[in-house]
Amino acid sequence: MARIEKASFESLVTRVRDTLQKYGMLTSDVRVLLAVSGGPDSMCLLHVFCHLGIPFEVAHFDHQTREGESAADAEFVREECQKLNVVFHLGTAVVAEFARQEGLSFEEGARQLRYTFLVNTCRATGCNAIATGHHADDQAETVLMRLLRGTSPEGLCGIPPTSEKSGVIVIRPLIECTRDEIMAALQERNIPYRLDKTNAATCYIRNRIRHELLPLLRARYNPRIDEALRRYAEIHREENEYLDEAARDRLKACLDSQNRLCREELARSPVALQRRAILLWAYSVGLRPSFERIEAVRRSIVEGVAGSQCDFGANVSVGISKYKAEFLFQEEVPDLRGKEGEHVLLQVPGETRAFGKVFCVRVMEKPPGKDMATYCNSFRQVFDADRLPAPVIIRKKRSGDVFIPLGMSGRKSLKKYLSELGIPPTERREQLLLVAGEEVAWVIGHMPAAPFSVTERTRRFIEVNVREDG
Repeated sequence: MARIEKASFESLVTRVRDTLQKYGMLTSDVRVLLAVSGGPDSMCLLHVFCHLGIPFEVAHFDHQTREGESAADAEFVREECQKLNVVFHLGTAVVAEFARQEGLSFEEGARQLRYTFLVNTCRATGCNAIATGHHADDQAETVLMRLLRGTSPEGLCGIPPTSEKSGVIVIRPLIECTRDEIMAALQERNIPYRLDKTNAATCYIRNRIRHELLPLLRARYNPRIDEALRRYAEIHREENEYLDEAARDRLKACLDSQNRLCREELARSPVALQRRAILLWAYSVGLRPSFERIEAVRRSIVEGVAGSQCDFGANVSVGISKYKAEFLFQEEVPDLRGKEGEHVLLQVPGETRAFGKVFCVRVMEKPPGKDMATYCNSFRQVFDADRLPAPVIIRKKRSGDVFIPLGMSGRKSLKKYLSELGIPPTERREQLLLVAGEEVAWVIGHMPAAPFSVTERTRRFIEVNVREDG
């Protein structure tokens, strides 16, 4: 049984209000989308926001797991939102199947699908930020887990109070509240919550750290280990921000107009700044290299001979000349416009098999669901049939592709959009698109385009479902 501290709901509300102000999480006109799972942390967050009077809506993602228990969690959150007169949005997917198809762990697959749903819902509802229930104990567990696995300096910063996901701000208002304080507040106000039985399963490393390692460290080494880990993360985050700023300045001084790096200029920098500058340089082209690759590239730039190359991963190398270092990319997929097999015409309505997937299309006179934001997901989208010009085709990404993401008015480079999602160059080249006429209507698995979206004036609907073939 966890120790329940003498903390009231009112004191927790005050702590959250201070955290919101301390990290500049909210502005006067902000509207927040709360990610509510139904567990203690998110239910506490829900009631705190009700108390604060901040405009918000609730989103819940059903992972379709635990033999129907996840569906019961969704219904529980829906009912609680009805009691509180809060707008509720539901997303769902068979996470286990998605993770298997994508070669991901269940946790990573769940995270990808959940955040895609949250980001899409946030944009569709006009909310300005997503709020999650991460708290101080999550911070301590995360830092320890990353220390054990090995991580970059950025990883040792733990869970940031604020971050960005696909252009949407993510805030964590409970990040300075402990689990015991949250449980005490729930107990005081008799706030109901659901418990996920998998949180006790020690087959997951985070659960082993929570239930086995941290109790051992508290009992035999440092009773205040959680506080020490949180303080370490905060100090490291502040120092990391300072070093990142210095690295950005250093990189700017080293680069020419063609994104080539001056070897001599970089070599004059301390090694720590060299590594960080190279990491930022890699980020600029969508790479997420390991420490080993960063160090190999650094040594090649500083010590390598002209004419040599160093592999940076994802089919990208760094070429070394006498004075400069530059990225060498595998050639872009050539534009084979019009050639057989380059694109596939989508049967509307009907079923089309292409690129290892099945595309099922139906045309409707009525919307398939009351709320498009919750009905649509990464692999199911609905478009305005009268705004979707023929021909509608499926093809892979081409160099120079642009589109207008839902919620935006201006065009965005598809390369930049996918890079911001953290998708490496090799995967970007394989990205499938739904194209109507000459315009990208949907980055399949991600964001639809604004010009073809459903509006209040829509009279005919086209639904596209995508699944793996076989």
